[in-house]
Amino acid sequence: MATPKNGGLQMTDDMIFDKKQALVHEILTTRRELKMTQKGVEAECGVKQPVIARMERGLTDPQLTTVLKVLAPLRKTLAIVPLEEA
Repeated sequence: MATPKNGGLQMTDDMIFDKKQALVHEILTTRRELKMTQKGVEAECGVKQPVIARMERGLTDPQLTTVLKVLAPLRKTLAIVPLEEA
């Protein structure tokens, strides 16, 4: 992890990609564990099934609001946590 001059931590593009992949994997895994279809998630959160499909395939960079809406029926949310220094 690079350390900018101001002493803060900076995430590389690869690190951001990895975090996004982990989030998508968690959404897909949780949905399957709950035996929910993409249509079922759509019915509960209002995000259209094709948007959910593109999100799960990693073909889109969804807005934070969309991610939070999709996570709600999966009984999940996001949390802000400190970055681990490598």
